[in-house]
Amino acid sequence: MNVRGCLSIQVPRLQSAKEWKNIMKILIVWLSLVVTSVLAVEPANLKSLRLAMEDLSQTFPGKYTQGPDFLKRLEVLEKALVPGSDMAKLDAEYTVLQREALLANPEIDFDHILLVRRSESYLALPQNWQGNSALKKNVDNELATLNIRQLSPTIQRIYKPQQPVFVGDLHLHFDAGRLLFSTTIANGSWQVFEMSVDGKRLRQVTPGKDADIDSYEGVYLPDERIIFTSSTGFQGVPCVSGKVYVGNLHVMNPDGTGEAVYWAMAAPIPTCSGRPARFRAAHK
Repeated sequence: MNVRGCLSIQVPRLQSAKEWKNIMKILIVWLSLVVTSVLAVEPANLKSLRLAMEDLSQTFPGKYTQGPDFLKRLEVLEKALVPGSDMAKLDAEYTVLQREALLANPEIDFDHILLVRRSESYLALPQNWQGNSALKKNVDNELATLNIRQLSPTIQRIYKPQQPVFVGDLHLHFDAGRLLFSTTIANGSWQVFEMSVDGKRLRQVTPGKDADIDSYEGVYLPDERIIFTSSTGFQGVPCVSGKVYVGNLHVMNPDGTGEAVYWAMAAPIPTCSGRPARFRAAHK
């Protein structure tokens, strides 16, 4: 696999501004920890770290209790940044402080990130008018986890398909013990699969008996049913002369029974409350 540092991170589609704000905070913190500059301890970064510490202290006064201590340690670094300083030593101290201070954010109450690692030669990202049916079937990728608490995080594979086929559209269960993902099967159709987060207990969720029907983007509902997108309507997107299949929302029981159409021309949007929302492309 040739990834050269290319990660495709899939996060839930969120509905409210508050949900977007929270997830963006987490992503910004994670990126700041993984993507480090050569001169990490330069004055501009020290100022940014100070602003982050102050903001977290003000936002979570009863939870971000180490804020004063972090600020004192930062002040020591700021005073030590003078000509002739041991920059390698200061850089190492800054990196440790940065990780401790940002990972102490109460919103980051987890240790691992679930991700898709995919070859940069083909990222398999559909356009906004497309569904998975429009993607190429041959994809070099795998599902993995990354421990954000490690000073030098390593990516740990949890699942790689036996054949080079797409794996993605990750959606965690509410207990974070299992997940749904999309992939293709032997007859060429897209199907929803379920697996535990340790890569075990893999099973196909959607039936997949018809090669001309694609099912993908499965999302858990609070009552344990699963909502997903399917091309059962055999309709085409009008604005591209029908060359792209229209996705319809379906719901079914966890065992694959009780399938029913929920909404036409839509994609499921999971929300933090568990209540399903929908995204629909409208045409005049």
